[in-house]
Amino acid sequence: MGKQMFYKQLEMGLDAAYQLASETMACNAMCEDAAEGIDAFIAKRKPAFKGR
Repeated sequence: MGKQMFYKQLEMGLDAAYQLASETMACNAMCEDAAEGIDAFIAKRKPAFKGR
């Protein structure tokens, strides 16, 4: 998702690029793997990612 957003925003104006980045980061933060990464960090263990 991050790479797709990066390349897409290259062709946008600054305001639109910031809007897209904000939306993408919000979506990424709600992913199951994001929660697992945070939980693993807090528990000081390796994450068990299920995503791609």
